[in-house]
Amino acid sequence: IGYAERIPKQGALFRQFIQQEIDVLNLLNVLRLKKIGVDKQEISRYVIGPSKTVREMMSVDDAEQTARFLCSKYAVSEQAVDDFKTTGSLVDVELELRKSLLKNLL
Repeated sequence: IGYAERIPKQGALFRQFIQQEIDVLNLLNVLRLKKIGVDKQEISRYVIGPSKTVREMMSVDDAEQTARFLCSKYAVSEQAVDDFKTTGSLVDVELELRKSLLKNLL
């Protein structure tokens, strides 16, 4: 009986986790697309059910401003953004973004 009472709560947490995973993928895809110069209108074809945050990020002008947007909305460090600008690698940005979103679930 105790297990059955926990299912709705766990279901909501799982739903939130899935939405945040989709947001992470969308945010990273937007950043990648802006990096290669894809038009704002075209980017909308490559996102899945964008949240308000993803739509806001899509409206930012370029990849550098988009990366800065992540710093302001999530716990993505300036160092990770600087690494992205110099190397083009999203590894640090992605790791920090995922950590930030997982912490929000706890």
